Amino acid sequence: MEEKKLFWLRVTGVCSALILACMLAITVSLLSFQPRIRSLLINLDEITMELNETSREVTKTMRSLNEQGLSEVYETLDNIQKIDIDRLNESIDSLYRIITPLSRLFRQDG
Repeated sequence: MEEKKLFWLRVTGVCSALILACMLAITVSLLSFQPRIRSLLINLDEITMELNETSREVTKTMRSLNEQGLSEVYETLDNIQKIDIDRLNESIDSLYRIITPLSRLFRQDG
């Protein structure tokens, strides 16, 4: 019975030693990668700031284009409303009366 206890005590001691060795290896690995991780985090912060700035610029540009586009649409609508349709129809009719006789001159009858 004492031999079994001694055996399991040794197994537990060896396992504890292996776990401690693994923990030390992981700690050393993390410490060796710390500068790289810090560099990555700094780069990530810089990229995030640049993306935020770019987003603000794009938003500002889109608002400007939207406002400019709307003002041009309103201006075009104002110009369309200023057109005198009756006068335009008279001009088209006058043009038709002038073009019709001219077209007869150039038409070739077979």
